[in-house]
Amino acid sequence: MTVLGASASLFYAIFIARSGFPAGGRLGFTLFDDAMVSMRYARNLAEGSGLVWNPGERVEGYSNLFWTLWMAAIHVTGVSDERAPLVVMVSGALLLLATAAVAARIAERVFRSPEVATATFALVAFNYALVFWTLRGMEVGLLALLMTLALGLTLSVEARAEAQRPFSVPLLSLCLTLALGETTRREASLLHLIVMLHMAWTMRGRARIVALSALAVTMAAALGAQLAFSAWYYGDPWPNTYYLKLEGVTLITRLRRGVPALVVVVVRNLLPLLIAALFVLRHARWPAVRRPVALFAAAVGVQAAYSAYVGGDVWESMGYTNRFLTTVVPALSILAAAGIHELSLAGGDQRNRFVSLLLATLALRLMLNAVLHMAKGSVLLPGTTWFEPHRTAWLAVAWSLAGALLGLAFAIAFRSSPAERHQRRPAMRHASVFAGAVLAVWAVANGAPFIWWVGENAVDMAYDARSAQTGLMLRRVTAPEALIAVTSAGNVPYFSRRRAIDILGKSDPAIAHMAPVGSFLPGHNKWNLDHSIRDGGPDLILGLPMAPGAVDYLVRLGYRSYPGGCFARRDSTRVDHAALWRGLAALYPNAPAIR
Repeated sequence: MTVLGASASLFYAIFIARSGFPAGGRLGFTLFDDAMVSMRYARNLAEGSGLVWNPGERVEGYSNLFWTLWMAAIHVTGVSDERAPLVVMVSGALLLLATAAVAARIAERVFRSPEVATATFALVAFNYALVFWTLRGMEVGLLALLMTLALGLTLSVEARAEAQRPFSVPLLSLCLTLALGETTRREASLLHLIVMLHMAWTMRGRARIVALSALAVTMAAALGAQLAFSAWYYGDPWPNTYYLKLEGVTLITRLRRGVPALVVVVVRNLLPLLIAALFVLRHARWPAVRRPVALFAAAVGVQAAYSAYVGGDVWESMGYTNRFLTTVVPALSILAAAGIHELSLAGGDQRNRFVSLLLATLALRLMLNAVLHMAKGSVLLPGTTWFEPHRTAWLAVAWSLAGALLGLAFAIAFRSSPAERHQRRPAMRHASVFAGAVLAVWAVANGAPFIWWVGENAVDMAYDARSAQTGLMLRRVTAPEALIAVTSAGNVPYFSRRRAIDILGKSDPAIAHMAPVGSFLPGHNKWNLDHSIRDGGPDLILGLPMAPGAVDYLVRLGYRSYPGGCFARRDSTRVDHAALWRGLAALYPNAPAIR
């Protein structure tokens, strides 16, 4: 695993390096825009203004308290705005390596196989979704580590109780880990409940009472402390983002989007891992591993159900698992690695069946991408320019390949010989089959986003870098008291250091509590231009929601259009209008002012 760890570290270093952007003669770094919202809260806390987005306005526009506090600790060191994201990404790389190591250790302990441990490490360390969300600054990496560690500690507590050995230290460690997870995101309490149910199933007598009591007290304390803090500091026990995404949206509406989004994510990314995990059911030590398998499967299943319940994430179009499901990728990877190991020891019958299922998965993905493209313009690799001129031809190719792969899958599935069943393969042959199967599963699950990253860099990286440059430019061409309104509430407000209005309402309770506008899109379907623009009176506006007549509305209010979708109030004396035009024209050379 040393070689794998070094390779993963190199991958992370290249990923981080490619997130840099020129910032006034030096190299600056940025994070995913949502992560930069937390960074603004963190910097304000570190600089003494409080845990707020705008100094003096107490609104809980984040939902990742522990991760935001870690960002604040980074800012306390005095690191510059341009370099603070780099420190966050480096810490994320360490979290990724730690998560892979913890998952590998759990896999080896449960399945008694160094090969399963190595495969688990590889599947976790190189899972593109986990790498993306973690290195782009989201709390996903921290939560994945805490949840994986909690699953391992749960098994330790249960094993010690069953062997009638002291389990106080593992139990205390488990309680602390779960509490930190719930402080990172409150919905991590779902895993807390799973752990308690699992212990109620596996433990007996006094040990069960002690463990369940400790876990119940921990959950009550962790959630109660957060609710009390939010109520005291912000005047509301729940984050503003919860109201933004859930208030006024019925369960049926959320499920109508959440269930299809879950299906798309499963087919695109999780199906290869799920298929491999099914072969764990044939494990030679099934009676000994069935409880850990049930625990891991429950964690994955509950997160999937939660993703559907809240309507999914807004970023499924990126082509990989969303933030909710990515946190349990390590648990699913453990099961997948164990299934591949068992498969590699089986005869040709099972091996052929596995190959046929992978081919069928590829066919389903081709069909799904073709359907999505016809439905709303999604393409095989979003953003590629070579697809559009020959749309019909490429769709025909996609369907043809899908049909051919399905046919090949059926042919391989029925090719095996009954005499090959239950045969065990020689060690050398087994090793090559095992390595090949692991690589195949990784490629089917991660190949498309990895190819996209190699060719085009990470999704939205260019947008985030340009937003950061825009923020730095605004700091130069506006007065300190200038007020800006934004739809992307992260990079521009953070780097500009200007007071801001969040048009989409993450940090605006009035928007969060209003009725949704238009079709449901989590966190992006509420706005009120009268409230944000007419009453708020910003000097600058960057980005507009998809509202009919919004540009004409701004013109009537006295705003002038600038390059890059920016609007400036004509009579504002807090903006250097000539410098603003030059700066925006340089940053957005192909985006003229909207007329």
